[in-house]
Amino acid sequence: MSNSGFSKQQELLWEERDSINRSSQLADILIDQAFEDNASIDRQNQAMDKINNRNSIYNSTLNDSNRLTNRISWHQCKNTIILACVCAFCIFFLIWWSFL
Repeated sequence: MSNSGFSKQQELLWEERDSINRSSQLADILIDQAFEDNASIDRQNQAMDKINNRNSIYNSTLNDSNRLTNRISWHQCKNTIILACVCAFCIFFLIWWSFL
């Protein structure tokens, strides 16, 4: 018998129980950390969803702006072509008139 009054086998059982308790505490800590990590990932997913929604709104606005810019460019090109045709007709008419 040891000095504490317990047999060697009992002391080993107490040590084993303490070891199991420490392992259980460590497992609880790891589980808590896993829950915190999961909550953090959920928050990050929500933030990414908000960013994606804002990005899609921005893209739709940008597409509308691009369409408007393209239409304005087309109208400018059309106006330039009409003005060039009118100028060419006037020059042609002046040359024709001068030879009459």
